Amino acid sequence: MKARQLTHPIHFYTAQMENALVLVFQDRELIGTGRIEAFEPAVTHDDLTYGIVTVRGETYVREHCTFEIAEAIPL
Repeated sequence: MKARQLTHPIHFYTAQMENALVLVFQDRELIGTGRIEAFEPAVTHDDLTYGIVTVRGETYVREHCTFEIAEAIPL
């Protein structure tokens, strides 16, 4: 499978709308897979602002993870 990295809020919204399979990495280690259930680009907590991505019921901080759309390679 070939993957395309999600780097901008519009990428996350598009992946969510298209119900695309998303791979979640932290420190180059795969830590989650699934569909984006929710995306909040700017959440403020204790004077820190960060993005929140929910994939298959798990919540991830956008700035601490790498998100990629898994794309099938044609046979």
